[in-house]
Amino acid sequence: MTVMSPDALIHPLGVREFLAGSWERRATYLPGPPDRFAGLGVDRRAFAAAAASSYLRSGTARLKAQYFDAEGRHREIGVPAAQIDDLYAAGMTLCLSRIDDDVAPVAVLAAQVKDALGLAGNVFCNAYLSPPGRGFGLHFDSQSVFILQIEGAKEWRYSETPAHDAPVENVLAEPRSFAEFHAENPTAPLAMPDPASLVHRRLEPGDVLYLPPGCWHQTVADGPSLSLSLTCALRNFTELISDRLFRVFRARADWRRNLPAVPPADIPAGALPDTVERFFAARLAELRAEVDALDPRRLANQWLAYLTPSRRDPPAGPEDVQAIAPTDRFRVRRPLRFAIDSDGADEALFVHAPAVDAVVLPADTLPFVRELAAREVFTAADAAGWTGDGELFAWDDVRDALLALLGAGVIIRDRAAS
Repeated sequence: MTVMSPDALIHPLGVREFLAGSWERRATYLPGPPDRFAGLGVDRRAFAAAAASSYLRSGTARLKAQYFDAEGRHREIGVPAAQIDDLYAAGMTLCLSRIDDDVAPVAVLAAQVKDALGLAGNVFCNAYLSPPGRGFGLHFDSQSVFILQIEGAKEWRYSETPAHDAPVENVLAEPRSFAEFHAENPTAPLAMPDPASLVHRRLEPGDVLYLPPGCWHQTVADGPSLSLSLTCALRNFTELISDRLFRVFRARADWRRNLPAVPPADIPAGALPDTVERFFAARLAELRAEVDALDPRRLANQWLAYLTPSRRDPPAGPEDVQAIAPTDRFRVRRPLRFAIDSDGADEALFVHAPAVDAVVLPADTLPFVRELAAREVFTAADAAGWTGDGELFAWDDVRDALLALLGAGVIIRDRAAS
């Protein structure tokens, strides 16, 4: 299976150039040859097959028909795949969410984009089938998106830079949506966009358009159009610190139990009951102590866990996770990252690779894992010498560590050596 690479997606820019000049800063048009997306295996027939497959597999309608109501507001309804042709003929745009769940090359591209750009959030893909003259009204999204024009053409109008920095919700360029936005963000200086200030761009097969969060945009299909929207989900520091503190405090009973129960008659007007105030004060003191003890290195494990792509292939089977001999050869899967963190009361070494969960090893195996990260291929006997002091690990310890790494997919057996 030949799959499009992230380098081809952002060509002619390199990853560092794209991250420094475009990522979350500026809309970027990246034209390409008509066959740029040939390896993705997406066309109108694949769209319909994926829509039918997703419903049969999940029992939920990920296919939606989109339209504008009498007030001009965007609406969508879940529809069965059997109605694609009829709804398209009626002038509705069809959106299939998470087409990457059903089209393997698209899933591979999404995972590779996440890894190549070093994104903490997941990357997924929606597909849009639009009839002539249909599209979306002016709005901005809260996430970065790469638009891949697969078939036909679409006219785009968009702002080159975000109208609002780091938005947390989508906004439509209409009064009701603006009112909702300002109710949640009363100090944000967001104004209705001037249509004359928008860039006009026609996307044809092979073209890519990157839009940062907060960039106004609207579309109209110029004839039948099929496009993909590769979406980079938001994952910010608020979520990172929340996940970190949740992991710490869920081990403490006072943080797991219900908030204090107080009869209404015992709640004074304009004040807290003494029991509630003492409870809050104790928890806040614990929170301050935990935050004061943090440093950037203590957040590394959580961040590395975010960077690790979700597994798309099954973990090692019983035929792979079996007795290990000193002469057995292994390959290290990339990317491999690791960090020291607390595992309950003790420090441990967390090893991250394309797997479901991190592999947790004793903290004193750090020299072992550093050597592992530097290797492409190795034997089990090699690993016994990775102590960092010239000594050898006990064979049972090496075997158990390799079995754990093998079972999680961090390493795989080197079949070429067989």
